[in-house]
Amino acid sequence: MLGFVSALSGASLALFGLISLAMAALGWSLAGFLVGVALIAHGSIELGARSQFFAQGSERFLWRLFWNQIALAVSVGTYIGWQLWIFDPEAVATVLDEPSVQELLSLYPAETAQMLRDNLPGYVRAVYVLALTIAALGCVGMAFYYLNKGRAWLERGEEPS
Repeated sequence: MLGFVSALSGASLALFGLISLAMAALGWSLAGFLVGVALIAHGSIELGARSQFFAQGSERFLWRLFWNQIALAVSVGTYIGWQLWIFDPEAVATVLDEPSVQELLSLYPAETAQMLRDNLPGYVRAVYVLALTIAALGCVGMAFYYLNKGRAWLERGEEPS
């Protein structure tokens, strides 16, 4: 299972990195470019360390998988932190003033529509914080999964495949 999970993780990181690069190229986005490069790097490290672990059976490569996941959490955290830093509540207000959005808000009672207008920037920030929390917990959990499952695999004394 460790081999499947690490292969899926590494391949999906690389794939999403390529998608991020393509989207960044379309939008001329430096942040998108950096995210794409980081995801490709993390995916490549993951796939390489996974292959080396199973080829050589060395705990050293488990630690590489572990630290790659911690570094991924830092990369994701840096990006989300940057998004929070540059977040502009006025941009949200501008979108809410669009006629099509106003039309949708008119379907709600006036109090509810005003509450949405007033609180939407806070909701957006909360979603970023939630995404940061989930990503950090997921990466740290994956790091320990690799370490624990890999050590158990090594303790069983199986030959590297």
